[in-house]
Amino acid sequence: MVLLNNHEKIVVGQRQKLGCIPSGYEWMIRFAKIEDVDLDNFQEDFDLQEKGLGNNSFIPIGDAIQKKYPQIKIEIKDFVYGQEKIEFIKNIILEQNPCLISVPNGYGDYHVMPVIGFNDDSKVFYFYDPATDSKKETEYKTILDMHSNNIGGHDIAWMIS
Repeated sequence: MVLLNNHEKIVVGQRQKLGCIPSGYEWMIRFAKIEDVDLDNFQEDFDLQEKGLGNNSFIPIGDAIQKKYPQIKIEIKDFVYGQEKIEFIKNIILEQNPCLISVPNGYGDYHVMPVIGFNDDSKVFYFYDPATDSKKETEYKTILDMHSNNIGGHDIAWMIS
């Protein structure tokens, strides 16, 4: 099992119903200890959907964050193959860098959460869920199924230093 060091010290509550991406970005900023970012209003500032500025997704929110905070560097990658995505995520975690991915929420939609680890023996990813302030897990197979059935979630987001 591989987990991000000190991940349990980062607590971020999701304050908006559709704000899983802004809260996920906030979690990664706190994990990376990026300074000079107004985290008190971060989720509200970057919940584009709540503000009527478009849908919440990695690219527009990431662009808005980088425009306001140029010290934050966000990368987004879209994957054709699910297995490639799984290997990429594992490599990011091995570098002690979290990423955001979409996970089916059981209601025909998806939820975005930071990946905090993985276990190749049991074939699961571990996540921090800002909506419930809890650790969750999802099997690799679920991610592969979601990817191959075009449900969405082909992309991931992470920060670079």
